[in-house]
Amino acid sequence: MMTVTAEQVKTMARVLGADLCGIAPLYRFDEAPEGFRPQDIFPETKSVIVLAKRFPEGACASVSPVPYTAATER
Repeated sequence: MMTVTAEQVKTMARVLGADLCGIAPLYRFDEAPEGFRPQDIFPETKSVIVLAKRFPEGACASVSPVPYTAATER
């Protein structure tokens, strides 16, 4: 099995366009409702990769739902 470091994951996330990337330990989900814990989805989970991408602020002010589904990076 190949080992990937946290820094490699974060670098690849930035290269692929993520604005933020973090790695959360499983204990952060201890109080999540059953069915919503990472191990409920994939029992062999060891940590969770969290990605964030900026969303155009103007889309949040729209009265139409279209900007939420059609926001793209230019």
